[in-house]
Amino acid sequence: MKILLSLIVTSFFSLTIIAQETDVKEASSTDKKFVREYSNLSTNNSFGQTFFNEPIGKSYEDSRLTYKEIKGSPYLTEQPSLGKLVLNDGAIINDVLLQIDLYKGFIIITRNDGEEFFLDKKQIWEVVLFDDEKNETLLKRMNPEKPDQFYIKLYEDDGLTFFKEKYVTIREGENHGLAQTEPKFNVREKHYIQHNGGSIEKVKLNTKEVFLGFSAEEVASFKDYAKSNKLKLKKEESFIELFKALRSHAKK
Repeated sequence: MKILLSLIVTSFFSLTIIAQETDVKEASSTDKKFVREYSNLSTNNSFGQTFFNEPIGKSYEDSRLTYKEIKGSPYLTEQPSLGKLVLNDGAIINDVLLQIDLYKGFIIITRNDGEEFFLDKKQIWEVVLFDDEKNETLLKRMNPEKPDQFYIKLYEDDGLTFFKEKYVTIREGENHGLAQTEPKFNVREKHYIQHNGGSIEKVKLNTKEVFLGFSAEEVASFKDYAKSNKLKLKKEESFIELFKALRSHAKK
């Protein structure tokens, strides 16, 4: 147990924790790597230097107060969600309470004692959030030119990655006498496609841009499938269904 704690402390910048190591599991049948997996993460009162950047301070608490005066929400999920962290070395931390501020760009983690901290994104490779039905939202580093940016992975196989950036802006309120508008959080998205590890291309959700880069045969099969299944290829869900149905041979 002392050896295990020593390894965790080294990885997490001397974080004092109690962690129970689960059975070692094979990461996948393709890469043949093994990962360390931990659960029941907790911290004691000393806490010390951690892989969390810093506690939530007064400045951010003040920002949260202003959020209440703005219509809408800046968060990916309104309430903190149970999730897991995949670290840069492949280790997995399960059962972590997380909330993502899309306006400020912070990932916030809640300790077992209720105290909140900013997560040091440099130590994290993937963040997985679970909803009440155990559906996953996977956030991952996708763009080497923006190493601190986490994107939502929509679909991935051996030759294709389809993902999006989700962020929030504020529309300022205006007062023109009788005509007034409230300040509002606007949720925005940018979609991207990458073929065979090549350049990352920003695309609009239409067949002309999304299908660019596929072979003529693949595009024909995509269109046939969409027609047969009455898919309107204007939403990400339709393209995800399409890729899952017709690119299963390339699935990782």
